[in-house]
Amino acid sequence: MGRRFVADVHCDQTIYLQTPDPRVPEWTGRGKRPLHCKAQSVSWRVDHWTAEQPPTAWQRLVLREGEKGLLAADYLHERVWVWDGREEKARGWHLLVRREAGAVDISHDCLSNAPPDTPLEELARVQSQRFFIEHSFREAKSECGMADYKESHVRRSQVARE
Repeated sequence: MGRRFVADVHCDQTIYLQTPDPRVPEWTGRGKRPLHCKAQSVSWRVDHWTAEQPPTAWQRLVLREGEKGLLAADYLHERVWVWDGREEKARGWHLLVRREAGAVDISHDCLSNAPPDTPLEELARVQSQRFFIEHSFREAKSECGMADYKESHVRRSQVARE
């Protein structure tokens, strides 16, 4: 749709640090003729790649003034490729890994389709806006009397099945 975004991904998201250049392998003359594309580079899980990064790779950014002072977070940023094994070619993305300042093992992993030259500070700013959006939705649901809507809807579905 042509929209730029930053989206959370699971820690087991597969990424490539180089374009996987998917292609059907040449047939060696033995066995079945290959039909499916294979990646030409090594893939990583996001959490495994993150664990391999040295402490010096993390960059601390001050995001904004909070109620208790400046809000800062540590970031890893890498240009990566994502390929699902079915598409004709891989797509280039920004991988943004965020952890709260001082934390060691809890992180939020995101991908963004922003242009390759987008600075880390801009990606971090957009990613941090998620808090305000989620907070606004929570408050709006509460104001409308729908704070428990999801839970009550699930309970009604379970009762109906019984």
